Amino acid sequence: MPYGGPPLSSEQIGLVRHWVDRGAPGSDSGEAVSSGKPVKHWAYVKPQRPELPKVKNQVWCRNPIDHFVLSRLEKEGLSPSLEADKATLIRRVTLDLTGLPPTIQEMDFFLADTNPNAYEKLVDRLLASPYYGERWARPWLDLARYADTHGYEKDDRRTAWKFRDWVIQALNQNMSFKEFTIEQIAGDMLPNSTLEQKVATGFHRNTMLNQEGGVDQEEYRWYALVDRVDTTAAAWLGTTLACAQCHNHKFDPFTQKDYYRFLAFFDNSDYNLLNLGQGEGWVVEPELGLPTPEQEVKSKELKAEIAKLQGVLDSSTPELETAQADWETQMKGAEGQWTVLRPSHFASGGGAKLTLLEDQSLLTGGKNPEADTYTVQTRTGQAGIGALRLEVVSDPSLPHGGPGRDPEGNFFLSDVEVEAAPADKPEALQKIVFKEALADESQEGYAAKNLVSKNVWRTGWAVDA
Repeated sequence: MPYGGPPLSSEQIGLVRHWVDRGAPGSDSGEAVSSGKPVKHWAYVKPQRPELPKVKNQVWCRNPIDHFVLSRLEKEGLSPSLEADKATLIRRVTLDLTGLPPTIQEMDFFLADTNPNAYEKLVDRLLASPYYGERWARPWLDLARYADTHGYEKDDRRTAWKFRDWVIQALNQNMSFKEFTIEQIAGDMLPNSTLEQKVATGFHRNTMLNQEGGVDQEEYRWYALVDRVDTTAAAWLGTTLACAQCHNHKFDPFTQKDYYRFLAFFDNSDYNLLNLGQGEGWVVEPELGLPTPEQEVKSKELKAEIAKLQGVLDSSTPELETAQADWETQMKGAEGQWTVLRPSHFASGGGAKLTLLEDQSLLTGGKNPEADTYTVQTRTGQAGIGALRLEVVSDPSLPHGGPGRDPEGNFFLSDVEVEAAPADKPEALQKIVFKEALADESQEGYAAKNLVSKNVWRTGWAVDA
């Protein structure tokens, strides 16, 4: 031990035995190891400016960093190389600071500059270049897992470039690392946060998005939360939290409880599950509008004009009040023409139990699948039917009294299909096309009109339980 190498000495074996006898303390235990001092993970050691190492050739040092470089060179018995020629210097520093080689014009200008501070002026010019931010944004964007597409199978494009530009601008403006950190982690939580500070939190939205058919939407929302935890920890804490996702780890200072407390911060954002039908869809998180200054001015003008016109619409007149009363009378007269249909056959595709009540309504019980299809057959002697009314009612047997069966008593209706046939030709079924769908109440974003929309991205109808 080790294999193929010299065996451990008695002193080394004794050290290992002593460590085991003390319970094999890890680096996070705070116990003294061989040095007699508590060991702490480097990420949690407060940085302190060290003393400059002593060097023999102090004349060579122009700044504090040179002392460390020269100290190591002298330790290895090496001497500093001669200063590079100006052509090499401009190429090196331009590539370092901008990622680009110098142009011929820039090269000629620097070579012709005999000012003793020519190199310092060159560096200042490169630091002021917009390419500086582009060059040095790249390492951070890699840490932030930035990409212009969603990843996975479809790999559609995403609108994330504004966050990329924010990082570039922050570097070009020499933003302090403190502000750089605060605005990316919680810029939207700052008092009176600006549009740019909200854009900075795009750091958390660089997660991959799976748009493949058949994916579990909630599962991939969870993957996004896990990715945000792991990335935030790696980028700012200088450590990983991934092990604690599943269990406490003897080498990590974070427990599993710590992990899920940390994850809870990211599990507070709003989101919708976009249902595309047939089990397809994905998580849709809030989007931030990014108008240009010109568009912002135009938007304010239009909003003011709309408010003015809305005031006119809201103003009542004798003619309007008379027309309103006539319309209400007409509607009340038409209300009595509704006929309650008696279901002759009804079934649940998901195995739920449907019970016909005395008022001809159907009460659902038994199995409660995530998605279900109800089929109802009925007969009527009515002719010239112009509308179909679906009523959802509450019942004590439903969660929170209903009207739905989800844990909060809500429901989501994704589609309604109706087929009709003459009584004497029941096999001649024809699909009924609805022109409009209205509801007394709808949940925001889930209006009844979605049931008849021709938009392939439509969702469905739901109410606030």
